[in-house]
Amino acid sequence: MAGTDSTQPMAAGPAPVVVLVRPQMGENIGAAARAMKNFGLADMRLVAPRDGWPNDKAVAMSSRADDILTAATLFDDTEAAVADLHALYATTARRRDMVKPELTPRQAAAEMRARIAAGERVGVLFGAEKAGLDNDDVTLARAIIQVPTNPAFGSINLAQAVLLLGYEWSRRRTMRPRPRRMAALPPARPNGRSSFPAWRRSWTGRASSSRRRSAPTWSATSATSLPAPI
Repeated sequence: MAGTDSTQPMAAGPAPVVVLVRPQMGENIGAAARAMKNFGLADMRLVAPRDGWPNDKAVAMSSRADDILTAATLFDDTEAAVADLHALYATTARRRDMVKPELTPRQAAAEMRARIAAGERVGVLFGAEKAGLDNDDVTLARAIIQVPTNPAFGSINLAQAVLLLGYEWSRRRTMRPRPRRMAALPPARPNGRSSFPAWRRSWTGRASSSRRRSAPTWSATSATSLPAPI
């Protein structure tokens, strides 16, 4: 959907850190940056991207969110990328043999908001496109985020996952849809009748009456006077 308005202020304030762990395609990194900017997320951290960094394909795909990419920080391993965070969440579609809370994106967003309000720094781990996060990565998190999806086809594109989390985060902020101009409806009259112009109602009534008068009347006689079928 088109709708960028450069006259509007950018969303600001503390927000979750987005940590992409071993992302494979520059295009997905760029699309993730665009999703982040859509929903007021600004801190991207990259752990060992497969195709190196910086990446021209990421910039091309970011669609004017290249400032997120320019500010992104690069790390060799996940532990270093999250060392300054108080709480970490791991996104995964696979069942893990770990005793960790399992949250939906909405539940996770509510919890992250409470932690950030208390002065904590929080982050979300997103795994590589092919296999997701390693168990060692998930171990670092306090909770797992799982999106309710089709059980037979639960894998979500990396940028789509960032978009979902970003949306749930932003819906609890002060971000509101931009007002749109709409044509005003005619006010209702005190007696409850519509204020639809009287001349138009009158014209409609005359037209309906004319159609009724000009409608043909069929009778048995006129029916029998039709030529017989061949």
